[in-house]
Amino acid sequence: MRGMGGLKKGAWGARFGIGIVIGALTTTAGMAAAAPAFAVDSGSVAGSAYYASPSGSGDTCSDTEPCALQSAIDYTATGGEIRLLPGDYGVQKLKSKAAIRGAVTIKPLTPDTVVFGQLLTYVPGVTWTGVAVNGTTYVYPPATGTRLRDIHVSGGGTFIRSTDVGVYDSLFEGGHSIDGIQVKDSSRVTLERNVIRDFDQNGSSGLHADCVQVFDSNSVTVRANSISNCYNAGIIVSGGGGVGVDGLLIESNFIQGCVVRSSDCEVGTVIDARLDISQDVVIRNNMLLNGPVRIASTPGASFDRNVIDYLSSCDSAITNSIVARWNTGMCATPDAIGSNGNRVGTVEVVDAAAGDLHVVDIAQVSINPSGGVPAARDFDGQAMRGELAGADDPEGAGPARPPVGGGSGGGVDVPSTPSDQTGPTVAILDGESVDWSLASTDPVSLSVEANDDSGVTSVRLAWGRFSAPLDEGEDGIWSLSAPITGVPEGTYEVVAVARDSNGNVSISEPISVSVGP
Repeated sequence: MRGMGGLKKGAWGARFGIGIVIGALTTTAGMAAAAPAFAVDSGSVAGSAYYASPSGSGDTCSDTEPCALQSAIDYTATGGEIRLLPGDYGVQKLKSKAAIRGAVTIKPLTPDTVVFGQLLTYVPGVTWTGVAVNGTTYVYPPATGTRLRDIHVSGGGTFIRSTDVGVYDSLFEGGHSIDGIQVKDSSRVTLERNVIRDFDQNGSSGLHADCVQVFDSNSVTVRANSISNCYNAGIIVSGGGGVGVDGLLIESNFIQGCVVRSSDCEVGTVIDARLDISQDVVIRNNMLLNGPVRIASTPGASFDRNVIDYLSSCDSAITNSIVARWNTGMCATPDAIGSNGNRVGTVEVVDAAAGDLHVVDIAQVSINPSGGVPAARDFDGQAMRGELAGADDPEGAGPARPPVGGGSGGGVDVPSTPSDQTGPTVAILDGESVDWSLASTDPVSLSVEANDDSGVTSVRLAWGRFSAPLDEGEDGIWSLSAPITGVPEGTYEVVAVARDSNGNVSISEPISVSVGP
């Protein structure tokens, strides 16, 4: 299993402070047939679509004349697909001129090549797929029906303030004095199969950092996520404006407080659901390790079939759960132990330090249940049996858990924080502009330098829906040598995309390639 680092600018852009801007790229389907090295990217989808780029303009919105993202959104009010050309889109505050009446998907044409500084959306009915955000993501009230799939948010929080919102298969990490995901004034929200981790208290806002905070909302589901290492709490139900929380389901998650206590992760409550103005809060079939669990009896509450490392209160109303430790300063034994299917026990997991809370011995999570309704599926999406506590049925039947995303467009497996989260340095070595002649029979060439401490595993050129893999040479030099027969005349802006062995990705500054007679 490996981690997915952030989408980074190459050393060229970092050194000179130049933003990544990929302009309009002239491409045709015949390009692939005439020159196999210049192939249509496998992530492309055939058929009509609108195309946007960071420097796009006008109203054509084609692959050869892309428009601005806001313009593409305006043209898809009845549904469709928006394909993002490579580059840094900066801060995008997006609104809709009319209610979205059909499904809209916004996705990169080429994986690993689209990054936002902030993504602030008022647009309803949009599914965002495969993008990276190096800052705040905000779903405003008008953006009903928003879906975030396979995205990577780093260095900022994600704020949900709308209805019918789903967040799936994504990675949220590395914020300071900010929540990983905050749900407020929202209804019918689902957070499922995400990794949410490493939100510390080192920012200047003075706000405490939680992985997930829910308040003033109803009908919220938190299912099958990996949550860990957030300064204050893994999941907290807060008072907010005094509206309360009505209907919160937390099931089949791996949740940890502070795996290692430090200045970055100090309080480390695993889950705090003591809000007295909440109702119908159901917490079942979770692995709750590396910190205290704080719950209270509220109307309609259920705390069932959980594995608990440390129970903070001796009078907590729990059922069918396994408790390893508790506050012995308050009692010799919690009231619930020995009744309602509860027992004392220690559960060995595969690797708590790495966030892998799969169970080693099924006997350690076996219970004699007394009532209650278990989750239908475990952390991996496999059928969950009622005679087991926790979030993992080692012998469960059904499909395996799909990979968790990271803004790659295809998903990557992300169980733990990688030690290396820095992308390679990458730069095209042929200057800022290159001229290619169609009259020449010799192959054209480009060279790229890419280096990383962990090793560079691949480098490719990307422009719009086309990409070309490069061959590795010596001393960090990767090269392309291919014929350009069939390539139409025009000017192309091309970027190099480098990936290291830990999955971190960097994009070079673009160069201009002119193809002439």
